[in-house]
Amino acid sequence: MFREVIAPLVVLDPVNRSRVRLEPGSILAACSIHRNGESSYMMTFQCSGRSLTCPLFQFQPRTRSVELAPAEAVVS
Repeated sequence: MFREVIAPLVVLDPVNRSRVRLEPGSILAACSIHRNGESSYMMTFQCSGRSLTCPLFQFQPRTRSVELAPAEAVVS
């Protein structure tokens, strides 16, 4: 399953320890939810070849589920 960013979303690139702003139209792959402590949840996902993360409460309202044709599903 893929998700598309529908509103600007600021996420964390843990490898570079930097914030990244994803613009509407960005395609996200390999999305998964992880528990972070007792009461918070984080999303991890791939975008443009990078592993990124952000809090679930920010991710949900700024993305939507999409189905891509096989040619579109290639996330570089």
